[in-house]
Amino acid sequence: PDSPNQHFKPGASHTDTPVPVGMSLQALESEFVSCQLHQWIDLVFGYKQRGPEAVRALNVFHHLTYEGSVNLDSLTADPLLREVGQHGCVVMVTAMMVAMPF
Repeated sequence: PDSPNQHFKPGASHTDTPVPVGMSLQALESEFVSCQLHQWIDLVFGYKQRGPEAVRALNVFHHLTYEGSVNLDSLTADPLLREVGQHGCVVMVTAMMVAMPF
């Protein structure tokens, strides 16, 4: 990059136009994002993570990715699962932290 405010997408050629980091920061700090932040918190950490509210928000994942659905200690009993776990391929949904709207 020519300046610290520019970066390239992974796999992009050197001829692609860099996207200024400053533009991303402006978007993230915008009034629109600030007004919507509570909805993101509800999706990722809150009441829209599971159950009917998650279904309505199209925020559902494979049932085995939810906290408590798999005993991670039991993965060591199966050699294949143990190897998968050692390579960091076990994906889990973030633990629910807020049970009501933020």
